Amino acid sequence: MAKYNPDSWPAVWVLQLIANGNLHSFYTSREWKRLRREVLKHQRRRCWDCAHKAPAVNTRGVTVHHVKPLRERPDLALSEYDEAGNINLVCLCASCHWDRHHKRAAPATPERW
Repeated sequence: MAKYNPDSWPAVWVLQLIANGNLHSFYTSREWKRLRREVLKHQRRRCWDCAHKAPAVNTRGVTVHHVKPLRERPDLALSEYDEAGNINLVCLCASCHWDRHHKRAAPATPERW
C-alpha cells in the first residue's frame, strides 16, 4: 500500500491551491475536467448513493464527488480509487451530493433522556 506523500504530484499542486484559497482552479483544470468526464461515463451517470439504497433508485448523477476529501488526501485528487482499491470518485445526484457535504451524521448511540 502506497503511503501518503504530500510532496508528490498532484498533492503539491492541490495543497498550494488550498493555501492560496484558489481550489476553484482545480475544478476548472483540464486534468479534472477530463477525469470527471471519464468517471461520469464509467459510472453511466448513475448516482452512487441512490443506486446503493434499499430499494435501489435509478437517479441521474451530475456531480463527481471525492469520497476522501481533497483537504485530507490531496494526493488522490485525480484518482478514481485509493491505494487499497477503494473507490474515491463517485457520481452523485445533486441531492445526495448536498447530503454528503451538509447532513449531520447520526449519533452512534441515541440519547435516552
